[in-house]
Amino acid sequence: MTTAYAKAQKDGKWWVAFFTVDGKQYGTQGLSFSELERMVKDAADCMGYPDIDVVWQSIETPHDDLVTRMKQEGAQIETLRKQYAQTSRDLVATLRSEGFTIRDIAVVLGISSGRVQQLAKG
Repeated sequence: MTTAYAKAQKDGKWWVAFFTVDGKQYGTQGLSFSELERMVKDAADCMGYPDIDVVWQSIETPHDDLVTRMKQEGAQIETLRKQYAQTSRDLVATLRSEGFTIRDIAVVLGISSGRVQQLAKG
């Protein structure tokens, strides 16, 4: 299967794509990103490249700074979520080793007994 390496950008109400297939550059446009991908495949087909795989190298919008910030914050949230989960498991294990009951831990942490049991299982 042939690969089209594409770059997309939002330009007013249109999405514009510039793509390369076998070292040759082409362009097309669409009203939505989904339509744009179909248009890239259709244009490539017209140029003699049927059944191509589109690899998006970049997607630009007028709000790239916010997109970047959202992705960075999402990554930070995921890191914190993992840390929180590990801390919760460690705390439940510590409290259990000190003789706290499942119910006691649930009350102290403000979570359900069922959740404490899940954390205790690791």
